[in-house]
Amino acid sequence: MPVISSSPSVVALGNRMYCFYQGAGRNSGGLWYAVWTGQYWENEQQVPGTTLTAGPSAVVFNNKIYCFHQSGSGNGELWYNVFNGGLWEGDKQAPGITLSAGPSAVVFNNKIYCFHQSSGDTGNLLYNVLDGDHWEDEQVVPDTTLSAGPSAVVFGNYLYCFHQAIGHSSELWYNILSAEGWQGDQRVTKTFLSAGPSAVNVLNNTLYCFHQGYNENGELWYNFWTQNGWQDDQKMTASSMSDGPSAIFFQNVMYCFYRGQGNSGQLFYNTMVNGQWTGQQEV
Repeated sequence: MPVISSSPSVVALGNRMYCFYQGAGRNSGGLWYAVWTGQYWENEQQVPGTTLTAGPSAVVFNNKIYCFHQSGSGNGELWYNVFNGGLWEGDKQAPGITLSAGPSAVVFNNKIYCFHQSSGDTGNLLYNVLDGDHWEDEQVVPDTTLSAGPSAVVFGNYLYCFHQAIGHSSELWYNILSAEGWQGDQRVTKTFLSAGPSAVNVLNNTLYCFHQGYNENGELWYNFWTQNGWQDDQKMTASSMSDGPSAIFFQNVMYCFYRGQGNSGQLFYNTMVNGQWTGQQEV
């Protein structure tokens, strides 16, 4: 039974789903993962030689999993490890990059974009682009500030980056990157959160954004965008959480993973099948 200490990150490689997390208790500080085969959960495994603080962010690129994380030494460095489905390549430092909170990585235009809050909690939203083995210079998302980690997702031909507003407003905002550049920060109305959000692109032109409820109340909420715009924020029943969630659309099922409420550190998930949530389950 996995025990985690911060927000998880879930990705799919082939017909298997991988859920990454920072360990807790006897596994504290290590990067661990559990694998769903489509029928059962395998025993959790540790990523060798990899430690972290804050939640990781995993993304699939060229049939490999890249798992980004803040350094385990607490100095704010960005590191990543790469998995080919059988072996880990070893933890590497992304040069000259420091951050606070967990990062968010996404593949866009055949490159990896890694977003993060600037170091020292200054609240700037920054990103770096990994093109093969080459890191491009760090860039600032203009006029966009945040608290907690961001969540990036590709929707249509655009890159969306969601984040909690800086300060204590708890508002959900997002900025969109197109071929013409950044469009400007926009607010999702009537949606309030604590901790970082999790956005996921689903078939049928629907974009979901999951988050913990206002004032760290432990409730799991989500809003979704269709061609008619943002819908009202909705509460997921019988799901209690802490930190931010991680969602994925896998084999026609929506999965949302999160750390349980309180200090137990249990890893839970809920699934949506044919528009209905099936209930909280433990990994």
